[in-house]
Amino acid sequence: MARGGGVLAVGHAFFAAAGCVSNITRSEDFSGTYWTTGGSAVVGQGRGVLFMENAHGVDVHLAEQARGVLMSWQIARLDMELIPD
Repeated sequence: MARGGGVLAVGHAFFAAAGCVSNITRSEDFSGTYWTTGGSAVVGQGRGVLFMENAHGVDVHLAEQARGVLMSWQIARLDMELIPD
């Protein structure tokens, strides 16, 4: 599960993302706050990448697809945690 957001955005878009996790030795190190900076521009459909790291040194690399109209520059924070089946 992930929650969070960024600042300095104009417009509205829907995002879907999938990716991989690296630099992890214990599953409990995944949960936490991840930070990233960057910008995006979407008109119609677009693709992008997102690189994040948490305080435990765990890296998350996401490939995202977006749909809508959006222009942003952001410092974003996402709180993520593993939810057991």
